[in-house]
Amino acid sequence: MAKPVTTHTITPVIMTGGSGSRLWPLSTRLKPKQFHALQSQQTMFAQTLQRVACGQSVLFGAPVILCGQAHAGFVREELVTNAIVDATLIIEPVARNTAPAVAVAALVQAETNPDALMLVLSADAVITKPERLYQACLDAQEAALDGRVVTFGITPLFPETAYGYIKIGESLSGGVCAVDTFREKPDLATAQAYVASGSYAWNAGIFFFTPKVILRELALHAPLVLEAARLTLSASRNNRGEIDLDEDSFKKAPSISLDYAVMEATKRAAVVSVDMGWRDVGCFSTLWELAQKDEAANVCLGKTALFDTSGCLVRSESIPVAVIGVKDLVIIATDDGILVCAKDRTQDVGLAAHAFKAEGSVA
Repeated sequence: MAKPVTTHTITPVIMTGGSGSRLWPLSTRLKPKQFHALQSQQTMFAQTLQRVACGQSVLFGAPVILCGQAHAGFVREELVTNAIVDATLIIEPVARNTAPAVAVAALVQAETNPDALMLVLSADAVITKPERLYQACLDAQEAALDGRVVTFGITPLFPETAYGYIKIGESLSGGVCAVDTFREKPDLATAQAYVASGSYAWNAGIFFFTPKVILRELALHAPLVLEAARLTLSASRNNRGEIDLDEDSFKKAPSISLDYAVMEATKRAAVVSVDMGWRDVGCFSTLWELAQKDEAANVCLGKTALFDTSGCLVRSESIPVAVIGVKDLVIIATDDGILVCAKDRTQDVGLAAHAFKAEGSVA
């Protein structure tokens, strides 16, 4: 007889940082991609909120949301729109990557229950099969409660060079495996070998652990991050569920991702491979791939008119855009700028964002 599954409450920790520079001029530092409706009628942040508020197989608690000062207004607006009244909002005065942010969130959660489960995920990814994420949480909860730092590896669909990879190690139990190694973004030949081997998963940056465990691992592998997080919280203000982090303390934290700070060093890393329809919406070619296309494989949004054109993504947030006699282009028009780019060069759009940022423009 199968052992019954005990469902534990999971605290979602939603990371809303990042500028999304490869989606310029749609995504800017003042309003990055997670606060835009990119592949549905809802913003990506709203989709993430709903994803972790109504799982049928797992029980999600009140979310913890981390955001920059400039984006707190967008977060508050979405919380009201989605009728979420019990969230904890942690406002970062400066960007310090994911390790300091997770450290602060874990310290906040540890004050209530150091043995609770935390699911850390970003607000800018597509997950078309959330029920598989819920099942993966059920599969991984025993390992997380037993002291593992669990990551959810994505079954590779093709040899993507823009993602990191996780080499899967020995089987532990219930679909959970040890992590052998993390491999950063490989070249095409290496990515092809990884996918062909069947031993690698895409690294989606989704993590599952208890506050006690992640704080212990930070103390071992990134003590400066943890020290800065503790000092920051002790000097910060908590106003009815909104924690304004102290700038002087927080900016002393090393700017480093959780992947580099903990996951590459820890001996407690584990992975659950899951096909949940995950995609990182990191560039316009991904938006084109995910969208419904017309008979000429075009994706058109806003005031657009296309003639003798195929394979293009054309989006206007402002002025009318006409496109004639071209193929495989990305054309984006907003009040902040106009982008014309070959569809196979969308990974380079960040160059434009950085160029205009250097000039003082909105980027």
